[in-house]
Amino acid sequence: MNANRPRRIGIDARTIPGAGLGRYLREHLARLSSEAPDFRFVVFAHPRDQSAVLSLSRAVEIREVRGAPATPWGEALLLQAVRASSLDLFHAPAAVLPPFLPVRKAVTIHDALPLHVPDSDLKAWLFRKKLERIGKQADLILTVSDSVASELAPLLRRPLESIRVVPNGVADSFLEVAVDDGSEIDVLIGRLRLRAPYAINVTNGSMNKGVDHILTAMQRIRGLQMVLVGEGSDSARVQSMVAAAGLGPERLRLLGNVSEREMRMLYARARVAVVASRYEGFGLPAVEALAAGVPLLATRTGGIVEVAGDAAVLIDPDSPTALAEALYRVAFEMVPEDRSDLVERGRARAQRVTWQSAVRLTAAAYRHVFARDREEG
Repeated sequence: MNANRPRRIGIDARTIPGAGLGRYLREHLARLSSEAPDFRFVVFAHPRDQSAVLSLSRAVEIREVRGAPATPWGEALLLQAVRASSLDLFHAPAAVLPPFLPVRKAVTIHDALPLHVPDSDLKAWLFRKKLERIGKQADLILTVSDSVASELAPLLRRPLESIRVVPNGVADSFLEVAVDDGSEIDVLIGRLRLRAPYAINVTNGSMNKGVDHILTAMQRIRGLQMVLVGEGSDSARVQSMVAAAGLGPERLRLLGNVSEREMRMLYARARVAVVASRYEGFGLPAVEALAAGVPLLATRTGGIVEVAGDAAVLIDPDSPTALAEALYRVAFEMVPEDRSDLVERGRARAQRVTWQSAVRLTAAAYRHVFARDREEG
């Protein structure tokens, strides 16, 4: 290998997911080339996603890989593309480490959710076996919070200090001083048929996000509308749960996916943001609510405690009663001075976790792998 040539880092982007994983991948693709000019980045993407990758960065090299990940054909095509790319490191950003890669490997593991809310004992067992394999094969393991790192270390059979913690970030738009036109917000709220005061919950609709607890809490609270937003928040399953709870649209609105700008505008008028998850590795909705200046009510679990600290009202993740009582208190009983104090502390915490910082830490972790190689050599 030519010692003077830049190191080449491969990024697995064969499937650009939604929600938090999608944000993580997109922010890294958009920033890595500028934050780490000492590296060259090769992105492995399906043809349908190549335009999306180029819209994030034109400084990356794209390698086309057809075939679905985790299938024999898809993995064979990836292996062929990796061998042709002269990589120094391959980064799997979604805890899916393809087998037989003839190169150093980095893996990001975002959470240990299958162990907390397993669909079945089999899935939990498979997750443990996957972690054992990653622990044996990966040269670099990254995760998003100290909480997840502590949980993963014994499962990976690796020392805790070998796991690099790189907290997620908050989108730049949420950190900007709000300049949204009030009349534009009024139009949006009218179009979506929202009623003040309202609370907001960002969810994918899964049981882990605590939708059932939110519905139970809302059955006990009058005078407050709950707004569920996010991909999956208006799924048939959630709609069925809402109907069974007897909550009409004046009490609970299901908005589905909205744009980032619309999300900012919704936060601007929200009385309180709710994160009711039973478990979170990090909690992007929590930090985005803090950055947007909304009082945050969140469950005391996983990485959320690290994200929110003393800037949120924290409750037991297993108690819908605690959720209902805290939601009513924050929405209707908290005095303006306490609300303002909570908001200011939240903004201060959110400003510490930016995507720019996250990407810099990721690049530093890459450099650590190569520096370790030199020391061992």
